[in-house]
Amino acid sequence: MNPPFSSEAVKAAFETAQSDARQGMLALRALIFKTASRLPEVGAVKEELRWGQPAYLTPETKSGSTLRLGVPKTGGFALYAHCQTDIISSFAATFPGQDRVE
Repeated sequence: MNPPFSSEAVKAAFETAQSDARQGMLALRALIFKTASRLPEVGAVKEELRWGQPAYLTPETKSGSTLRLGVPKTGGFALYAHCQTDIISSFAATFPGQDRVE
């Protein structure tokens, strides 16, 4: 599921990333929208920029924590979540060996 970008600014945030990082970020973006579409209790996902990075929120239901996508200083691509949630540890447990948690 790849909906159109919510704004030119969000689109530009993806376009500035190098090709390999952009592809990873786009795959995570698609996963966010696909997962949310399968969970009606999540409601609509809003895409906007936070700290210059694409961010995904659930303003209607406030059912989750904001997720951000970006490029870390070490390269590659990253999914960022609030440190007081279990989002990253749950992801790591569900997809072992497919990530690097920092």
